[in-house]
Amino acid sequence: MNSLFRTERMPISRRTFLKGMGASALMSQVGWATASTAVSDYRALVCIYLNGGNDGFNTLVPTNDAHYEEYANIRKHLAIPQANLLTTSLSGRDRAGNTVELGLHPSMEGLKALCDRGYVTGLLNCGVLKRPMTVADQGAEPDMLFSHNSQTYEWLRGDAINKSLSSGWGSRLMAQLSQQSDIPPMYSFAGQSRLFRGPDKANSLSASGAQTITMRSFIKNRYIQTLDNERPDPFREHFRGIMRDSIYASQTVNGVISGAANATLAADSENPLSLQLDATLKFINSRESLTQNRQIFFLNLGGFDTHANQVSSHEELLSQFSRAVKNFYDLLDEQGLSSKVTTVTLSDFGRRIIPNATGTDHGWGNNQFVISGAPMAGTTVGTWPSLVPRGEDDFSAGRLLPTTSVDQIGATLARWMGVAEADLQAVFPNIANFTPKELPLFS
Repeated sequence: MNSLFRTERMPISRRTFLKGMGASALMSQVGWATASTAVSDYRALVCIYLNGGNDGFNTLVPTNDAHYEEYANIRKHLAIPQANLLTTSLSGRDRAGNTVELGLHPSMEGLKALCDRGYVTGLLNCGVLKRPMTVADQGAEPDMLFSHNSQTYEWLRGDAINKSLSSGWGSRLMAQLSQQSDIPPMYSFAGQSRLFRGPDKANSLSASGAQTITMRSFIKNRYIQTLDNERPDPFREHFRGIMRDSIYASQTVNGVISGAANATLAADSENPLSLQLDATLKFINSRESLTQNRQIFFLNLGGFDTHANQVSSHEELLSQFSRAVKNFYDLLDEQGLSSKVTTVTLSDFGRRIIPNATGTDHGWGNNQFVISGAPMAGTTVGTWPSLVPRGEDDFSAGRLLPTTSVDQIGATLARWMGVAEADLQAVFPNIANFTPKELPLFS
């Protein structure tokens, strides 16, 4: 039966990936504007969500003998042999002030290359917190602590206390910066991300194939023409404006997406993160035509819920992440943009440092990365935890208590993006509970 509209489910491929992204942009709004702090230079924030709860303590691993021994004793059959770890310049401090030299999982050669350039900072033992706490503060932890959905929500909402707050910190951050653009400068490659929930809808660019509403081309052209005709009824006129702006926004996004692929990222076509970063770079390179001097991107790499068979699956996931990010920054280097683009990893939670039979269960504290060509203050931020069972950082059964909060990480990135210090609480309402509010990340 012929129909004016049809719903399509497109299988994942590079072609349908790009097609799906453009169609999904129908949900965005044009004529986007904010008013607060004026910014004139260009900066972009790329948030990569390691979906499922990455094992950050098998991603960033101590290499010096004393701390490695503590690591190997607790991680048992999941411990990476000390000789196999990739050596880096990353180092931090434990609670006693002792130096902790850190290496990377053997599959992360790409990230090691970025470490060698001075682009990588490790965020040690971080996570969702209501306030600073000790292991004795049972009951002060966030609600639904080990739930994927709840902790993803808290990471992207940026306030673990106020449950009535529905907006995401990405949306609140951009609301503090004064700029105007034909389409919102917020791009999600993971559907309607909570990071961008707010009064202005982001461009939703699904990397798994989009479920879209399409029209036959000749009918679509006629329909667009009718949208230019004003309606006498106020409701119908308002609806006409929304549909017209949505279609024009979709056309704008399609124009960006249809541009030539970046060869090194496109060549890694079996890597879903490479496809997302390829599209991200197209939007970065279109910043002037889009009149956007601030952009935020939300990317997703799934599969990190490693309850079983972690050794092989984690190796492949970290290789995908490392390879894609290294190729991304190689291209940014060629264009002189590395110092203008900061990438941060996020994840539901860490894993228990005590393994199960072949994997790990849900934990809390975790290690993340900030990657940027901007001048950095050091190689790590935060405190390396004790990995001793029932020690001062063991909140429960090998679940580490974070000592750096999501709020502090986000507030630091917000300041780098240009948010005034006085406006931080509008972005992270709970930031006053933490000291310092801004981490010593950028120099």
